Amino acid sequence: MLESLFMSIKNIQTLTAAAFLFISGICYSQEVVPHYSILEKKDYITLNPDYTVTFKSLLTLNIWDSRGLSHAKRVLPVDKQNQVTNFEVTVTNLSTSKVVKKVKLKDLKEVSYIDDGSIFVDTKYKVFELEGVTLPVKVDIVEERLRTTNFFLGSWNPQYYYNQKIKSASLEVVYPKELGLRFRLNHLDSTSSTSQEGNKVKLNWNLENLIAFDETKNSDSLPSLDLAPKKFALEGYVSDMENWDGFGRFISLLIDKKDELPESIMGPDVTQV
Repeated sequence: MLESLFMSIKNIQTLTAAAFLFISGICYSQEVVPHYSILEKKDYITLNPDYTVTFKSLLTLNIWDSRGLSHAKRVLPVDKQNQVTNFEVTVTNLSTSKVVKKVKLKDLKEVSYIDDGSIFVDTKYKVFELEGVTLPVKVDIVEERLRTTNFFLGSWNPQYYYNQKIKSASLEVVYPKELGLRFRLNHLDSTSSTSQEGNKVKLNWNLENLIAFDETKNSDSLPSLDLAPKKFALEGYVSDMENWDGFGRFISLLIDKKDELPESIMGPDVTQV
């Protein structure tokens, strides 16, 4: 009798403790971050022998929540080093399977960029935002860009928006062997595959099923891939990043004679310091 009463008390204590943990939100299982869209993306980067770089992205998003509309936003820089050569969007209603919207490059709005330190920055942006559609939708995006220098290759980010699940993400980089390429993985488990045809080297990375994250996640802990050329050209100057000597030579060429005034503005009352 006493043993049965003791066990009943223990059971009540266990249930009470479990209820406290549940009600107070103290839980050892990981809470799942909700996602409002699912993305499949394929990115291609080609370094050309003339030091230009072509970028191509193929994106497919499924969006069923209005909070995921911003996930389709695209912002593309346009200046003397960056051109947008092609941009196409096809929006399909998933309930009816009918195409409800098409967008071309000419339809994008253009906004100016004003730097905090200067009003003379000439960078502008082509911007696409998804508006005026009935959910759920599938959004197919084709994006192609040209950069006139390979100095700024930047980073590849398979995940970019909060509350977006990545079904698959891939990157293909092709470059001439003589130019070379360096890369650094950040929180990226995927290993690259390498192939070579002639003097062209091809690298591939593939990721699948990346769970959504929210604003509590430190962006520095997200997977990314940093890219940099070994041999590069910028503003008509060619050098390499194999070591600090090569980069130092580039800086020296870049500032050479920059302290001299052009002859066009020199006059009898103007003297070089």
